Amino acid sequence: MPVVAGGTGRIHGAKASELIRASFGPQLPTMLDLNKAKLAQLGAHPLIGKALAAKIVELRKKKRITTPGDLFHAGLIGRRQLRDLDAFAFGEANLRALLQGVEIDGPLLYVGEPFALRFAWRMAPAAPPEILSITVRFPSGRAADIHVRLSKDELAAGKLVVPGFVSGESGELYVLTTLRDSLGRVSMKSAMFGVFTRNPVQIYVTPQSLTQSGNAGAPQYNFELNRWECSADVRWVNGESYSVNLGRRIDVLVTDAGIGTVTNFSFNVTSDVVLPAFSTVYGSLSTWHSSGGVFDEFSAKGDLTFQYSMSGSGFTPSRTQVWRTMRTIGYNIIRVGDFTSAERVEYQRAAAEVASGIFQSRDMTVYGVELYRIEGTQEMDADKTRCSSTTTASSMRWRRSTPCQTGTWMSSWSRGTLAGMGLLTPTPPPTRMVPTAVS
Repeated sequence: MPVVAGGTGRIHGAKASELIRASFGPQLPTMLDLNKAKLAQLGAHPLIGKALAAKIVELRKKKRITTPGDLFHAGLIGRRQLRDLDAFAFGEANLRALLQGVEIDGPLLYVGEPFALRFAWRMAPAAPPEILSITVRFPSGRAADIHVRLSKDELAAGKLVVPGFVSGESGELYVLTTLRDSLGRVSMKSAMFGVFTRNPVQIYVTPQSLTQSGNAGAPQYNFELNRWECSADVRWVNGESYSVNLGRRIDVLVTDAGIGTVTNFSFNVTSDVVLPAFSTVYGSLSTWHSSGGVFDEFSAKGDLTFQYSMSGSGFTPSRTQVWRTMRTIGYNIIRVGDFTSAERVEYQRAAAEVASGIFQSRDMTVYGVELYRIEGTQEMDADKTRCSSTTTASSMRWRRSTPCQTGTWMSSWSRGTLAGMGLLTPTPPPTRMVPTAVS
């Protein structure tokens, strides 16, 4: 019996995972005290390095560093490097407000449980901070922006607590903070925190292609191999204090709301899914369907629910995802009367936007426009009257293939028939462009 469904998957390596994290936002260097940082800390800083770190240690033996400008005057760095270090390093002098910390309540964050973010900065009396901007990217991919004008009490304390955050999924939460002072200068700091569930091991499946509504995954048809493919990004999260091995096997159960189980199958990823303690691991998977119930349902523009499951180390995480092929429709625009070129373009644009807006939430793609014109001349008014009075199905079919006037085909005038299908109402011809959609 031929195999009608299968799949592949893999875990991303360190480089690919870092690229995913970089897509969340800039990964900014940590803030350094040039007088207190140890040699290893200086050498590990991306703006300093081992060679410059050794020179800074030698300079500190001679005198205390007042500002990063001391490194420039000592000939250790150039102007460009000074500009970069000035935002992420400091000495004894408080010349500008610099962010020093972004922290959370407690050691861990959990899904569905509110938490607060805590911010602290280094004071600068000559140019006090004024506005703190916060960008939070949740594990689900959603983002939120907050802008806070700092009060006198917050300025005096040198810190701010912002409560009321809640994450709906586990994974990595990214925070980017920007502090603006009275002179227009900025200090930025980024941080990453793990979000976990009380049921500690989870798997999340995010389709690489979504339908227009964003509510379902969109299968892609592979014309070369004559099959439907469902490709997704995967995120595994381990909230345990020890490593978890989920093995290689992924089981897939496909169901339909109307008929129940359609099929089930399994496949292996390229290596064991090993999750270190309190970690998030990224990967991808793809299933293919060359025949059978899934192929037939997708070809018929239907939707199916996939349940992905794994098992290992005493855990059985699973996740469901709806996949839906999008219906495609066209629409006609009927214009009655004489309009300028600019009016025609504007009416066509408006009709396209209205039609797309209506059908987008239903995962239907509007693919094309056919324009029909009825001019206000006596001859064409007579044609309009003659064609619009056609009501029988047989005469309607004849009219759809018969020109009412040279160059003008009245295939859009099946108004009486469409009304019975619930698509249009049998009203008199409009005096402006209107979209009429047929599947």
